Amino acid sequence: MSNPVQITLDTESGHELCLRLAFPSATLGPHSRPMVDGVIHITQQELSLDYGFVCFGHDVRAFAESLAQLHASLDGTAAFVNSQGTVQVTVAVADRARGRLHVRVRLESCIRSPQPGEPLYSRVALDGFDLEQSHVPHVVGALYAFLRQAGVATIHPMAPGR
Repeated sequence: MSNPVQITLDTESGHELCLRLAFPSATLGPHSRPMVDGVIHITQQELSLDYGFVCFGHDVRAFAESLAQLHASLDGTAAFVNSQGTVQVTVAVADRARGRLHVRVRLESCIRSPQPGEPLYSRVALDGFDLEQSHVPHVVGALYAFLRQAGVATIHPMAPGR
C-alpha cells in the first residue's frame, strides 16, 4: 500500500474536517480496477465521526481540478463525489471579498431492512465548516501528490478514446 495522505482543515469555528486517502484498496471496482480507500473524519464540538468509503482516482482528480478552478476564480463550487454517491463534500464561495469558503458534507449509507428488496438509507448532512481560501492550494497539491506518488489511475474508464 502507498503512503496514505491526510489532509486536515481546521475551520474558523474550531471544527475539524479531515480526509485520509490510501491506495490500493482491498476493494476492486469494475474490470478489477483498484480503488482508493478513504476516510472522512469530522469533529464538531461534541460530535466526532469517522466515515469510511471507497472511490476511484478520477473522483479525486476531478475534486482537485474543481478546487483549483474555484481558488483561481473565487467563484462557484467544487465538489468531491465518490462514484457510489455515498460521499459528497461541497466547497462554495461564501464571501468573495474576504476569501471565505463554506464546506458542506453529506454522507449516506444503505442499511438493509428486514423486508427483502427494501433498503433503508441513513443520511448525515453536516454544515458549519468555514475556512479561508488560502488553504486550497495546499489541499490541491496534496491531492495531486497522492495520485502521482501512489500511481493511481485518474482517467475514467468510460472517457472518450478509452
